Amino acid sequence: MARRLLGTSLLFTLLLTAVIGAIHARPYDDGGLRDFLTPPPDCAAPCFMGIRIGRMTAGTVVEWLDRHPWVERVILSERFGATQGGYIGWRWNGQQPARLNGSAPAALWIRGKVVRVVRVQTTIPLGELWLLHPPALGVYRVERSLTTDKPLIVHVAAYPDARLLAQISVPCPRRPADFWHEPVELQFYADLSGDFETYDLRGWASRHPC
Repeated sequence: MARRLLGTSLLFTLLLTAVIGAIHARPYDDGGLRDFLTPPPDCAAPCFMGIRIGRMTAGTVVEWLDRHPWVERVILSERFGATQGGYIGWRWNGQQPARLNGSAPAALWIRGKVVRVVRVQTTIPLGELWLLHPPALGVYRVERSLTTDKPLIVHVAAYPDARLLAQISVPCPRRPADFWHEPVELQFYADLSGDFETYDLRGWASRHPC
């Protein structure tokens, strides 16, 4: 009897292992997310919308945005004309990819007359990004909302090789669904630095940050 039970258990274990192996062997359909995040061959990372972060000059990027097919209007900070530095924002015209949140303005920052940072709000859930490429580095912190004064969990996932950050903010008390489904803000940096740590993103809830 014991031998029969052992044989049955072994059979179920082998079947379960085979099923799990088959699931992992199936290619993940990312819906074009990898292509969206991968810069073209003629624009090495960090690069977004053809903007060469860390290389494109202030005057060139303004002209580039003015004629970009996704951009409706470019917004310059007050000091930009005098210093060729500071903030440049833009609004989308509806022709941008669905991965970009068309209602949220995008922005970049100029330092030393060169583009240093580009930030765009996306419609990409954090969970979808994690399935495509789990980050090895990141950081959690709790901040107060400027509008409600309630605590927010701010989570930043870091991809140093791409000089890319993916950031979300979710209200406390946190729920796993809110965390994984929250759309990320992508931040492309010429020089990515910060106090990041090696972590397991799947264990975020165990830290009880709220």
